[in-house]
Amino acid sequence: MDFGMQFFPCVGPKLKPADQYFDECLSLAGMADENGYSHIRIVEHYFHAYGGYSPNP
Repeated sequence: MDFGMQFFPCVGPKLKPADQYFDECLSLAGMADENGYSHIRIVEHYFHAYGGYSPNP
């Protein structure tokens, strides 16, 4: 069985700068890799006015 992580970025610039958010994601992804996780996913927001750092394209 494969295990992975999913990031659901609902944080915005007022709470956390983009570079800090993605640095934390990369750090968590590295820890996941070291522990045998097989994948990382990040969601896209649909039907919301603001999608955090993963907006509706």
